[in-house]
Amino acid sequence: MRGWLVAVYLVIVGVYLSGRRPPYSYSNRQNTLLVIAHPDDEVMFFGPALNYFRGESNLHVLCLSTGNSNGLGIEREQELYRSLRVLGVENNRIRVVDDALLEDGMDWSTQYISSSVTEYTNAHNIHTVLTFDQSGVSSHPNHIALNKGVTAIETVDIRKCFLRTHSIPIKYSSFTYPLQTSELSISSTFTEYASLNGIDWDTYSQAVICG
Repeated sequence: MRGWLVAVYLVIVGVYLSGRRPPYSYSNRQNTLLVIAHPDDEVMFFGPALNYFRGESNLHVLCLSTGNSNGLGIEREQELYRSLRVLGVENNRIRVVDDALLEDGMDWSTQYISSSVTEYTNAHNIHTVLTFDQSGVSSHPNHIALNKGVTAIETVDIRKCFLRTHSIPIKYSSFTYPLQTSELSISSTFTEYASLNGIDWDTYSQAVICG
């Protein structure tokens, strides 16, 4: 049954993609950092964006918690690594933070997040940071906290990208939601939109299973 649904999903997305062209493409020289709150955010929300960068040596992922609210932190961290491996992100470009101040479900300090992300961007010469928008896509408080923390980063040469939150009907009633959410609102010296298409949806479906 699941295989049939995936097949239908891929057909629908394929038709949708055939009429779209990305207006903006990232340079291979850039180092891009995806900042997520919990393991599984990478495929639940950022699968298309990650797959856009698949095979690129400049994609990094920073996960600010192990998602241990139910005592499954170790298992979820392992699933994160497996999921990202399917999407082409090597282990040496993934960092999972296990910090008492950043536990799943707690209130997270904007300054602490900003400092943690800045530490990573400085160490790895990051040009672009991608995370949730101010609504957190699913309204999770940790997602919203990431937006505040990344927005507060003062490094002027860092481009900040935010995954746009869509309405509930689009999120929960449309097969094309992962595609819809792959359109990013970029905050920099000017306003742009990056439509991250050209996606290998077979790989994306594998990543969803792994995650």
